[in-house]
Amino acid sequence: MIPDPDVGEKEFSTNLKKYAQALEQEVADRTRELSDRVAELEDARKAAANLLEDLDAEREKLAISKAKDEAMLVSIGDGLIAVDADAKIIRINSSANRMLGWTDDEMIGKSFFSVVPIEDEQEKPILQKDDPIAISLADGTTITGLIYHYIRKDGTKFPVAITVSRVMLNDKIVGAIEVFRDISKEKELDREKNEFISIASHQMRTPLTGIQWVVERFTKKEKLTPKGKEYLEDIHTSAKQLIGLVDLLLNLSRIEAGRIGTTPEPLEFIGFIKDFLGETVPLRDKKKLKLAFEDHPPELAVITDKSAIRNIVQSLVSNAIEYTQDGGSIAITVKKSASTFLMTVQDTGIGIPRMEQSHIFEKFVRASNAKLYKTDGTGIGLYIAARSTNLLGGKIWFESEENKGSTFHVELPLEFKLKEGEG
Repeated sequence: MIPDPDVGEKEFSTNLKKYAQALEQEVADRTRELSDRVAELEDARKAAANLLEDLDAEREKLAISKAKDEAMLVSIGDGLIAVDADAKIIRINSSANRMLGWTDDEMIGKSFFSVVPIEDEQEKPILQKDDPIAISLADGTTITGLIYHYIRKDGTKFPVAITVSRVMLNDKIVGAIEVFRDISKEKELDREKNEFISIASHQMRTPLTGIQWVVERFTKKEKLTPKGKEYLEDIHTSAKQLIGLVDLLLNLSRIEAGRIGTTPEPLEFIGFIKDFLGETVPLRDKKKLKLAFEDHPPELAVITDKSAIRNIVQSLVSNAIEYTQDGGSIAITVKKSASTFLMTVQDTGIGIPRMEQSHIFEKFVRASNAKLYKTDGTGIGLYIAARSTNLLGGKIWFESEENKGSTFHVELPLEFKLKEGEG
């Protein structure tokens, strides 16, 4: 407060002095506050400058990372398509553009299903709900190695191997990424290889059948010593085994070429199995194997394709016999339900290593212990059995433990019907 001039001179002087001191103190305090504020502002300026530098550094890192990602996407030979939760395309790479014939502008934002029509290996359209992208978005399933046909913008088709993986955020499926590879060259090589196998197998079967026929006639018509009969029997067995291998190769070539037809016809399945088991007696006796085929209906009338079902029975029973050690046991059961029947083949053999079980139905695949136990296997029996099961509209699966044995199950319809357009 400014001193009152109407008071005494001495008192006024004293008050003025106090006022000056207070004013001086206030100026000092304000100056100190201003100095502190200036220091704070300087610190804030330095912090802001540092933050800007950090942001610039992060921006540069992000730009470099994005450039690397872009370079990787461009350099990947496989096609890549990313979709959101509604299956709308949000990202594609140049390989996908090139293979499908669509540009980014023609694909991004569009429904995957409208831009990329898909067909199965027989070139039949796949329903939207069965599209790998739809399946992955619906339940999060990761799909690997499936073979389909894609249709390009110009209407031409090409075979692809597909892998689809879900994209998760906060435990929620927010999209999916598909990687696909054009396997046209592999398919062409397979076709040429199968054509060679088919021609070679046909050429081999005629002389082998001739050898078998001559041996049979010689055994019946000529007088032979016991040793001579033994030699001829060995020749007959070897020829029969080679004919069986040739038949497997012929079946393989027909399946791979899509030329294997199916003809539904009546079959009494229990008698069919018994007849086949009769063919295996020599080998079972040689290995002293115990075989039980008791748990089954007295008869089982089915309508199926005889060739396909023989492939299944032959593969599963022959494998059980081949890979069960001497003195082991095999049990076969057949159970009937309302519309299907289930055949089970259980053995006490060498089993299948756990890490190799997921590949056991693939072509030319043999378990590592099977290669050591029996060096001359082909690795196509179970593949043909699986494909034949699929042709008949059935399911095949197994349980196995190394050194303890395997149990194979095949479930097939009691009445196999051709799909519309087949036959």
